[in-house]
Amino acid sequence: MAIRSRIEGRSWSATQGDSSFSNDEQGWVRVTGDGDPLDVRSVRLRSSDASGPGSAPPGLEETTAYPRPGQETITQRQYDPRTGRTTTERGAGEVPRLVFRAHDLLQEARRGAADVRLDGERTIDGRRTYRLVVRDPADGAPIPGIEDRTELYVDAETYAAVEYRHVSQGRTQPGGVPFRSELVQRVLDYEELPDTAGNRELLELRGPREPARPQP
Repeated sequence: MAIRSRIEGRSWSATQGDSSFSNDEQGWVRVTGDGDPLDVRSVRLRSSDASGPGSAPPGLEETTAYPRPGQETITQRQYDPRTGRTTTERGAGEVPRLVFRAHDLLQEARRGAADVRLDGERTIDGRRTYRLVVRDPADGAPIPGIEDRTELYVDAETYAAVEYRHVSQGRTQPGGVPFRSELVQRVLDYEELPDTAGNRELLELRGPREPARPQP
């Protein structure tokens, strides 16, 4: 799967005031037949502020390889265009956002799954969408005084992801400082790709080389 998206973040706290950023990103994900990720790659295309919180320079590239049989750890590689260096870290990696699971999550909501709830409809940029409220199992137990909400909007006709939104607000623990943060990912372009040797090259860290092209 290939998704080009715009990611915007806004935050406010009583001590730090307002801040925001906007990034355009291209992402690829290869999954198993059960929908579990095998490989993830993302490339930063544009950044409103390469030094701001949550932002990064254009050309920043990350790949994640999930464990295969006989392998024990997840492996992440990153190419930083500011230094021209490639680094490798084991035991950590990028988790693909829920936009890559839009269709599956909609089906789970219709079956009454505990982690996702179908909560009406909304029109976004002229498109009729289903609103899903998602509980991320990685979030752990709720923190007193902090409200977290994750929403995913799915096209009512194609079942493709349209928008992902996460909101967190309340008071910091400890400190009790009021805050609110919001992260929005809007899908600009989505494409299903066949699992070919050529398309697997799209999942490889490329650095300053010419980008690989999808194969039909």
